[in-house]
Amino acid sequence: MRAIYENTYDNREDMYDVCIVSFLSDHRVDNAKKYVKLKRDWEKRSEYRQYCRAAEKCGAQDFKRPRLNIAVRHFELKAPSVLLHAGCTNRKYWERRKWNHYEELTDLLLKDGFHVYCCGTADERVNHPGVAAYTNLPIQETAALIHQCDLFVSNDSGLMHLAAALGKKQVAIFTATSDKKSGPYYNPHARVVRPTLACYPCYGNEKAWNECSHWQCRDSITVSEVHGLIRNMAFQESQGSAVAGV
Repeated sequence: MRAIYENTYDNREDMYDVCIVSFLSDHRVDNAKKYVKLKRDWEKRSEYRQYCRAAEKCGAQDFKRPRLNIAVRHFELKAPSVLLHAGCTNRKYWERRKWNHYEELTDLLLKDGFHVYCCGTADERVNHPGVAAYTNLPIQETAALIHQCDLFVSNDSGLMHLAAALGKKQVAIFTATSDKKSGPYYNPHARVVRPTLACYPCYGNEKAWNECSHWQCRDSITVSEVHGLIRNMAFQESQGSAVAGV
């Protein structure tokens, strides 16, 4: 995934008829026949809907789920299984979007009879003796692992979107970044937890982001809130709102 996101300039530009220019990237395809300019209006549309709108402008009518390259590997996950992804990236800039209470959450899940696993890179491992770790897997095997779990819990991360693309039952925890921008709302089985702080989200507000030193958003979402949502999804699956804590 990192290779895909960070090597966009290696694409063959002669392949493209349309270039979508957005505030997410100023890269332009010099020989594109048509340009579509996206506006910054997260209050109205998510990032996913922004790109769908651009595709609609280009004439797209039928939106199909992506065909994902999933490894043929069976993981011996015991039901009911909860798979945790406690990281998001190694870059220090993103430390504030990491919820830091997965060990406490694991204690409660184990008492409920869940079998708890974690994935990601080695430094994203949940340090708890009751958690079985599957770290540093190829992305295709990680996709297979996510596909086989009963419920996926994570921060705002690339693997969060992979779980959403797989249509998994998932809980996405947002701290500083905007759920309106990048929440997995295109997955009908996703539930989002976000802070109720007046300063949320600070990402996108450069002044608020740079001046914040306490990162209160990481602790404003309680373990009991996330735990209760997981229990609800696993055992009852509430028919209420897709956003928890709002």
